[in-house]
Amino acid sequence: MEDISVALTVYFDGQYWIAKAEKNIDGQITIAKYLFLKEPKDSEIYSFFINGSSRFFVNFIQPSGALKMCYP
Repeated sequence: MEDISVALTVYFDGQYWIAKAEKNIDGQITIAKYLFLKEPKDSEIYSFFINGSSRFFVNFIQPSGALKMCYP
């Protein structure tokens, strides 16, 4: 059985709001970032995570590669 965990952090970088997701499957960690152009409401973050996550998770990359930004 796989051990899977996902963490989502939303922060303001001084210009944009960014969601950083980390996925860990059996110790294999991958990361991705998603750019919100304005401050997201809690409901928008929830909706993004529930409804947009399948598209978002396709864009996960290995930490050694270049980070791919996903835009709404």
